[in-house]
Amino acid sequence: MTANNTHIAHISDLHFGAASEQAVNALVNDLEAQQPDIIVITGDLTQAGRRREFEAARDFLNALSANKVIVPGNHDLPVINLWSRFITPYNRFERYMSGMINPIFNDAGVTIVGLNTARRAALDLNWSYGRLSRSQILRATENLENAPKGNVKIIAAHHPFVLGPGRAGSRTVGRGAEAMSAFAANGLDIALTGHVHHSSAELFEVNAKKIVMVQAGTATSIRTRQEPPAYNHIKASIANITVETRVFHENGFIADNEKAFKNTDCGGWVSG
Repeated sequence: MTANNTHIAHISDLHFGAASEQAVNALVNDLEAQQPDIIVITGDLTQAGRRREFEAARDFLNALSANKVIVPGNHDLPVINLWSRFITPYNRFERYMSGMINPIFNDAGVTIVGLNTARRAALDLNWSYGRLSRSQILRATENLENAPKGNVKIIAAHHPFVLGPGRAGSRTVGRGAEAMSAFAANGLDIALTGHVHHSSAELFEVNAKKIVMVQAGTATSIRTRQEPPAYNHIKASIANITVETRVFHENGFIADNEKAFKNTDCGGWVSG
């Protein structure tokens, strides 16, 4: 951390198994150059939840020296083996990612609450949509409430809480509005999400408080949905947040856009 800022690399939708090798190599190099304090990955590390895809994701993570907070995406559940999908849906993720599916990270300056929104099945023909349980919302709310005083409070989940562009952004996570209301009441500052392969950083008002909603594009997938691979570099303190989108161009990632936000205490965050 520098000047009371925590540096966070927000990465999503790597899709190993359908990833650009050039983008993967460039991402490793850029992350080592940027030297974030924490790397937050909001799901879809793999394309179909296969062992070899998780092995590639593990090798990628092992090449990075920063602390890591990782949550699953819908593609990280077995796609082909339905027995594994229904009986042990998160087994490979937990084994290869060396962590929990709802991780908690506390360090000087930030509290990050990870939420698993991926589900083995749904009452819908499209199982890619995400959902939260009420017990998840309760636990996350308690973790936000009990965060050390002065910490920036962050949630990380794969599926978006607000609508985004394109077909993949046409539906928000189940119980998302209920969750955001509870999180806002307990001091949430930033929400990090993925899934839609589109980068953005916008303010979202919940119960008269404005929260910084940060969406990551796909970092390395060949499925770019009309946007090149990208990730976010965030500098966060209790007073200021900046979100820089770094976009893959030729052989490396370069800064493309930056947004700044200031804390107003009672009303949450504002642009600037």
